[in-house]
Amino acid sequence: MRWLKLSTLRPLLWLTIDLPDPFRLTRLLSLPVPAVTLLSIYRHRNSANVARMVDQTGWPTRLWSLDEADSALPVVGVGMDGRFALINKLIRDVPPDHMVIVADDDVVFQPGALNTFAALVDRFNLDLAGPAHAWRGSYYFHRITLRHPWRIARLTTFVEAGPVLAISSSARTDFLPFPEEGMGWGAELLWYDRWKSGRRLGIVDCTAVRHIVPIGLSYDTDPERKRIAEMFAERGIEEWTDVQHNLMSFYTLRGSGHRDEAR
Repeated sequence: MRWLKLSTLRPLLWLTIDLPDPFRLTRLLSLPVPAVTLLSIYRHRNSANVARMVDQTGWPTRLWSLDEADSALPVVGVGMDGRFALINKLIRDVPPDHMVIVADDDVVFQPGALNTFAALVDRFNLDLAGPAHAWRGSYYFHRITLRHPWRIARLTTFVEAGPVLAISSSARTDFLPFPEEGMGWGAELLWYDRWKSGRRLGIVDCTAVRHIVPIGLSYDTDPERKRIAEMFAERGIEEWTDVQHNLMSFYTLRGSGHRDEAR
């Protein structure tokens, strides 16, 4: 019998990770979704992705177009600026009791997954959270953000600044406003400081997102990398993995979980 080539096995490996997904179970349970406002900054070429999220969730939205507004999407403004600077503008009029979810314009969820993501952030009392990346078809930067099979969610010491980010209503004063320098790279280190102060950070595995565009194609990443190097030096950190730890995994919707690492 011939051995299967790695190129043949790779799709099978992806299936074993992405198909056994507790999302199907949590969706059936009709979890209560908290009050949420969706924020997004988009380019006209990606407006269909944003329109899909708006239609699927039915949430109040505050949108900003970088170039040309889509007539089907109500926008707060049009024009270029830093990502976090624009998000700070959008947040100003969000009701204080709303969870804030910030989504890039180049992401794709399964139908219903974004609602379930918000419900699970609320269910596990996460102050700051992001969805995991699907193993197949998603561009990612940090390995910790890849989906862990069979888990519903994890408590972590790290949450990435994009492509999707949720901030609970009770934690908004700790995490907002966002730092406005550049494109926001390195904000994760500030949030790591918030974790050390007692805030709950997490990644929701069962509502994996596909980030369909490579990171950093639309802007110069050199200033971002320089700023991160400076922030590492200030904290005595050598690499990202020094601040990236899984603390507890949740396999059921109950509040207790399996401890992965000690603080």
